[in-house]
Amino acid sequence: MFLFSKVFWLIFSPTSVLVWLSAFGLILLVLGRTQMGVGVLATLSILTLVIALTPIGPLALRGLEGHHTRPNPMPENVAGIILLGGAEQTTVSQERDAPSLTRAGERYLAFAELSALYPEAPLYFSGGVGWIDQSVPPEADVMRDVAVRLGMDITRIRSDASARNTRENAAAIRGLIDAEQTAPQSADPDQVYLLITSAFHMSRAVLYFEREGIQVVAYPCDWRSHLALEWFPGLGRGLDQLSTGLRERIGLVAAQLF
Repeated sequence: MFLFSKVFWLIFSPTSVLVWLSAFGLILLVLGRTQMGVGVLATLSILTLVIALTPIGPLALRGLEGHHTRPNPMPENVAGIILLGGAEQTTVSQERDAPSLTRAGERYLAFAELSALYPEAPLYFSGGVGWIDQSVPPEADVMRDVAVRLGMDITRIRSDASARNTRENAAAIRGLIDAEQTAPQSADPDQVYLLITSAFHMSRAVLYFEREGIQVVAYPCDWRSHLALEWFPGLGRGLDQLSTGLRERIGLVAAQLF
């Protein structure tokens, strides 16, 4: 399933579709199929304009990011704080000998903030290699470096470096929790864990953790859409939002089916 999901998105992401249409249209023109080639390139132009000049991209994200909000008030006590990987640029971090994060690096600010708010709570992290190429460093390597630089107590962190996707993140955290407890966590309904991930990703993450019997309270961050409807996002931003939203919605449907 992991390999299939990566190959599927490599082929059918909105960015890839635009590239395939462009190449297909040009090939048709070269082969003398002028009418068909012009039709394909016209379709490409229309799609590009729709993505750049309409709120289709922002709308793809806004619904996902509105499913969960931060708890108010915050829980008085929590059994642990969970951070999911996905904000780390592992290869760049290794090459530059310095931790490098993506724009989802806001997750680490939340991790440090909550670790200080709940000084007795154990900290959990799960992040391996989420790429087809499994030879790159795991996300957990970068996490420890970032945690040290943020002044966090790394002795509190229980980490997993094997999970490749959200389903495996939840299973790995389940294993880390079980390794520390003599009784199943799900037997205590008052034992909740704060879950940190990007807002658009939270619904799928919560689904997998609940399936593992871990009661989580969502603590979303890394919002990428505005509350007000955003018209004319531009091709770059619109394409990025559409890709992120569409990929997450497909992942959510897959999580509900399998």
